[in-house]
Amino acid sequence: MVGRRQHVDVHAARGRHLARRHAVHVGGCPELPATGDRSRRPARSPLGDGHRIGTPDDLTVTITCSEPLGTVPASATLLYITPAAGTNEDGFFDNPVGLGPYKFSSWERDSQIELVASDTYWGDAPAVGTLVFRDIPEVAAKATSIETGEIDFTWGLPADQLPILAENPDLVIDSTPSYAYYFNWFNSSREPFTDARVRQAMNYALDRETLANDLLQNVGVVATAPIPPTIFGWSEQTPYTYDPERAMSLLAEAGYPDGFDTHVIWVPGSGPQDRELVLSFVSNWADIGVNVESMEMEQGAWLEKLLALDWDMDFQTNTVRTGDADFTLRRLYTSSANRTGYANPELDELLLAAAAESDQDMRLELYAQANKIIWDDAVGIFPFDLQTNYVMNTKIQGFEPTPSTIPNFATVTIAE
Repeated sequence: MVGRRQHVDVHAARGRHLARRHAVHVGGCPELPATGDRSRRPARSPLGDGHRIGTPDDLTVTITCSEPLGTVPASATLLYITPAAGTNEDGFFDNPVGLGPYKFSSWERDSQIELVASDTYWGDAPAVGTLVFRDIPEVAAKATSIETGEIDFTWGLPADQLPILAENPDLVIDSTPSYAYYFNWFNSSREPFTDARVRQAMNYALDRETLANDLLQNVGVVATAPIPPTIFGWSEQTPYTYDPERAMSLLAEAGYPDGFDTHVIWVPGSGPQDRELVLSFVSNWADIGVNVESMEMEQGAWLEKLLALDWDMDFQTNTVRTGDADFTLRRLYTSSANRTGYANPELDELLLAAAAESDQDMRLELYAQANKIIWDDAVGIFPFDLQTNYVMNTKIQGFEPTPSTIPNFATVTIAE
């Protein structure tokens, strides 16, 4: 009912929803966090080099690109627009502004932020009058809070927390496909990963189905392409089935009948069950004679190695933030990006053509070819697509999950 004023407690992960450092800003790079030295390889704007953003009047923003770009509608979702006069003033971002159904009310650092329904929102007024996002960094405390009714809604809990919550009659769990996924990159500029047969062997060595069933229930499924099916430009590929014999045969063909030694770098906390997945991968690879050292790293040190291509393999999650394949594929897999040491002129041509094309059906055809090259050439291992689990009290009605993993409470009501 319009005009209803009710209160909901929600858990939000640290920093989520607050674009505290953005003014008029385009895009970002999920793999490259806001902290750390990015000077060697700055993130390229998804609107292209040389684009211009104008404001001809108070209600219009114009985007002029220096070259044809069919991705503008998706990339424009990365725009944050703030009043230019105050953006650089001290304390400006302590009082956030926006045009959504809710507006900022108050916040307590490292504790909570409160939003209230906006009386100037252009759409229908939300039925819930107040949202309180609480910062609960500890997983166990978060699970306890939703189970006891201290909070009404949370999301992103690891798989091992869900079974006991599913038994609670006062809770509902909604798992939905997301824009996020796991990958394990190979440094294709280093032997033995210069040979596609070695990279393919490492793919065939992994028992994805068992790992998904054992470790990722309600949070992940076996992937079928380099990007999730929620993404525009996804196309299903021939799976790498679990086949250790074929893996060892490919290694022998490539000149490694006795396997080899290598390592994988990763940062804990990248995604659900990441430590268990790394250990399982290492075990599977050992079965084909490949001895892998797990190099767990602090984020700053990991980032330095990642950008310098000073690694053999890299395991992490990624999010296709715009929902469009260009955001990930062109940014990460063109030769000029040089993120993995892999270079393929045919792939470059496809990805650049797909970015420039305005005909969306043609873009799908181009991405189908690009997906196949990345998958068949085993530029990396793309083992799992991730799901977001939303856990809520049964009194929460009308919640509609989206792949972005950013919950929208505008449609929510509260049952009496």
